[in-house]
Amino acid sequence: MCQHLPVHLSAAVTICETIESLVRDSVGPNGLHTMLTSSSGSVVITGDGHTILSSLHLSHPIARWIVERIRCHHGITGDNSKSFVLIVTEILRRLQDAIGPTGASSSVSSKKRDLIEIGRALEVIQEEVFPQMVLPELLKHCMCLDITKAKQEEVMNICKKIVGTNLGGRFTPHVTEHMTKLTVDLVSGCCDDISSFAETIRELISEYNVTCIEVPNTPISKSKLLDGVVLTRNFAVQSEDLDSLTTVPFIILSCPLNKWTPDVCSTLAAGSKEDLSRFLQFETSWTHSLICHLREYGVKLLLSSELLSDATLSFCRAAGISAVHMIPEDELNRLARLTKTDIVHDPVDILTSALKRGTASFCRSVIVGRCVGVQLGFSNATVHSKQLVLCGPTQGICRQWFIAVLNALKTLQMWLDNSWLSAVMTTDADNVSRASNGKSEHSGITLAYNSAESLELSSAQSCSLDMQDETADGDNLESSLGTTSVCLPKHQLLQQQGICIPGGGCTEFLLHRIFRTLASGCNEHHDLKARDPSFITAAGILCEAALCIPRTLHRNSVSPQSKKSSFLEMASKVQDCSSLVGVNGRTGALCDPAERGILEPVSARYILWRDSVKMVQDLLKIDMILGVRAVPGKGCSNTSDDDSDG
Repeated sequence: MCQHLPVHLSAAVTICETIESLVRDSVGPNGLHTMLTSSSGSVVITGDGHTILSSLHLSHPIARWIVERIRCHHGITGDNSKSFVLIVTEILRRLQDAIGPTGASSSVSSKKRDLIEIGRALEVIQEEVFPQMVLPELLKHCMCLDITKAKQEEVMNICKKIVGTNLGGRFTPHVTEHMTKLTVDLVSGCCDDISSFAETIRELISEYNVTCIEVPNTPISKSKLLDGVVLTRNFAVQSEDLDSLTTVPFIILSCPLNKWTPDVCSTLAAGSKEDLSRFLQFETSWTHSLICHLREYGVKLLLSSELLSDATLSFCRAAGISAVHMIPEDELNRLARLTKTDIVHDPVDILTSALKRGTASFCRSVIVGRCVGVQLGFSNATVHSKQLVLCGPTQGICRQWFIAVLNALKTLQMWLDNSWLSAVMTTDADNVSRASNGKSEHSGITLAYNSAESLELSSAQSCSLDMQDETADGDNLESSLGTTSVCLPKHQLLQQQGICIPGGGCTEFLLHRIFRTLASGCNEHHDLKARDPSFITAAGILCEAALCIPRTLHRNSVSPQSKKSSFLEMASKVQDCSSLVGVNGRTGALCDPAERGILEPVSARYILWRDSVKMVQDLLKIDMILGVRAVPGKGCSNTSDDDSDG
């Protein structure tokens, strides 16, 4: 018989509360850290939620599924792992309170029906309320910067605030400030033009493993940025005049020079020992001819991912050509992309006149930790590149900083990535066009376009950090813009914007007000079933769950000022406030996070809440857990045991 395990809401709540207890105290700038220890004796102290969750050995399938969903979310946004846990746990806890404790067996079926109805209501909220009500409200309070028109100093100023917010609470203030400066300087140094800022961040993320070099057993103060590109291999051959050269032509090899294969298979008949000797020496003479050709071509540096033979190195030394071999391919691919240099995969290609060689302004040895590498520098007019050297007292701490900088880069990518907004607006416009032509069904779309218009006409023209709360008249906008003609221009304009919102629980206070309105049954969106009891219950659950983030920040502030007023008093003050306010994570008092430089990407907060509600919705659909031989889609096929054993 197949083993199965029923899934109850109480079990899911218990699992989430267990996970929540592991990360709750580490939320905020005053959060505590967790010591991770393995069976081998390795110890790491961290406050990063993703690191803590990824290190857990979980036995329950639901727990593993929840952590995997959180890891997938973190892989995209680079942040909000702890917030994800807090939100999901609070929603399930409020849901359990709304359903009531499990009583007699006769009420089990009715409670199950209630859960199904609330799950459907959450689906409506996730698919309709978020794009039609939540998103427009977020856009009305966001801060937008036109990347194509702003100055680089203005862009980097906001980058510094976003990165500082992302790194805050994970390390000491001194380390956070130092790492923030390194991250922003890395992005600035690799960006040749502000119009290609987003592309630069994408390239840094994709090539991060070779852009950043870890140096353990070294003080953090030794972390620095090096100009150009650093190859993690030392010279095999270094010419005497290399250090004095101001122009260093080089080529990149991905093949050995002493291997030659004829195009057609042939058999050689040697008539004498001299002929046989000359044939056996052909590879050596072939390599010598290639090195001589490179010398005539003006090449001063040979970079290879393959092992160069002793004969090849000897020919390079005689020709005055420096050589570095056994270089990781990822490092050479990055160098080739930056310098637009061809990678030679066949030695015959060296003889072609169309071969593109690279040029460096200098080439020298550089000490990175306990290793010696090769540094190639370039003039700013041709190549913009920086190499990040991260130092740490231990391997574990160094790795934590390595991951933290990568997550900060992902956060900057989310700041500039507005594809989520374009997708939502396109989907909503399609839904409206397929519906009837009544004005009430266009209200959600009109408000979304209204907010987008305010971004382009007001806050998009400046990089001021003042919170924007101005929108055009909805009726006028609806009369001048059609639901289909406006989509494409809006998407193109929004793709050029960097949109952020104050942190410190500002988004959650705003969501609390929105869902409180829905839970009261007062809703101007007639296409939403605001009078449905399940919908009202679901809205009330999300209304209370939204306060979990600012409540936790207030709780972890551990400041005497936070004891002067309870969180309930703070929440009541925020309810009737039209502007965005948040919680100061250090003092526990209400504040304007924008003035304190606490900024987060709007897309990250929006996706966080949609993914959290989606996961709760999926969790409510799980009825039981079955133990199977193999999970479908994991490399198994629909065959019998006898067939698979054969």
